[in-house]
Amino acid sequence: MFLKLLVGIGVGSLLTFPVVSHADTLNFKLTEANATYTWSLPSNPVPSGATPGQDFAFFDLPISLNGSSIGASSILEFQPFSEAEGGFAICAATCLVDVHGAQIYSGTEQSPIFAVGTFQLTEYANPDLPTVVLTISEAGLGAPAPVPEPTSLLLLGTGLVVFEGLRRRVVSTSRL
Repeated sequence: MFLKLLVGIGVGSLLTFPVVSHADTLNFKLTEANATYTWSLPSNPVPSGATPGQDFAFFDLPISLNGSSIGASSILEFQPFSEAEGGFAICAATCLVDVHGAQIYSGTEQSPIFAVGTFQLTEYANPDLPTVVLTISEAGLGAPAPVPEPTSLLLLGTGLVVFEGLRRRVVSTSRL
């Protein structure tokens, strides 16, 4: 009986405290008029270069343009977003994309934290072009598992205790 109680308490405590999972990799997909750029970064990326309060960059990052690599000398540079300027640029021999708009990271330039989601951005050099869409997603994760709320667990536990009590009553009356 005591062992059943300990097992029940252990299982109940595991269900009560949710475990947060996260991806090890973030996938980026930037779609503009005739081009789709894709690349991946670790969920906790360390930039190749950073200037506090100004920008950070990743050098030689494998970036694909419409499924083909843009070359080994790629640069992905991020600048803090503000009303006047800021955004990020993808460059190889020349800058291919220079966009600004929504804030897509927080933290510091030495340790950026990217937001997961879909962002509408504007081409910096030519704001008349159609909107650029950036999607940041976590790699390898499906839909998050539902986490039971504590009230439901309490109700379930109370029901199990009642059923155990009824079972004991039936067993003890059948012995008479």
